[in-house]
Amino acid sequence: MTAILERWETSGDGRAVFLTTWARCTDSVLAAVQNGRLADAAWVLTLLDNLAAYYFITIEPDDDDLRRVTPPAWRAAHDAAASRDATAHEALILGVNAAINNDLPQAVCDALLAEWPLNNTRLERRHQDLCIVLDIVATVIDPAGGAVVDCGPRTLRAAEARARADCSRHIAHLVNAWSDEVWENAIALVTSADERWRDVIRDTVEHTALRRAHLVMCDITARSHLLELPAHRLDYVFPVRHEPLSCRVPARLPQWGGAAPAAAS
Repeated sequence: MTAILERWETSGDGRAVFLTTWARCTDSVLAAVQNGRLADAAWVLTLLDNLAAYYFITIEPDDDDLRRVTPPAWRAAHDAAASRDATAHEALILGVNAAINNDLPQAVCDALLAEWPLNNTRLERRHQDLCIVLDIVATVIDPAGGAVVDCGPRTLRAAEARARADCSRHIAHLVNAWSDEVWENAIALVTSADERWRDVIRDTVEHTALRRAHLVMCDITARSHLLELPAHRLDYVFPVRHEPLSCRVPARLPQWGGAAPAAAS
């Protein structure tokens, strides 16, 4: 991760905005592991490895076309990072959305399946460890709890500094709003009847992350409110189609109820 980040910072790659923040989050979780804050350090380390694998498959190898293996939420995040029309705040929140809503439930599922079945006591320990990990992520992102993330130029005036703090606080708030859903989706994946049903649930998880990417980037009424909704409510109220000129995410939108995806433009 460090080598990739150094390369991106040197080349001015916009993806460094997200990776810088995510590296801080990872370092803080590792520190918590070393300090004995987590109930099962080995399980949390496995979870971090799984989560990193889901991310790295979307960026490596650098000279290959990875779009076919990159989930739509990550495509939106990478496209925004490379776009002059997207702000650093938008690129960062899209990356956090993809990591938390798309990757983390699947990474938790993989870690649980490796030791499944679990008794209630051990399962609750895993749940509590995940809650601590998400709390650490929110705390690192929120300037009131730690570092202020890079949402803009390094040299900032007072107004820009306030905007940067607001950016961090907003993202941390969303992480807290999404946290319960991460565990629910992970358990749904673990307890699915078979691989076919697991794939259906995985598609649903990825579709929710894509909807949230559209809410970040597109001019949609009440999008701030919609962004905080749990998936089961968002599925009912999300505007499947919105004005083509207001859509800034190339990935097609999924329709609730299993209908064929509708083009965003």
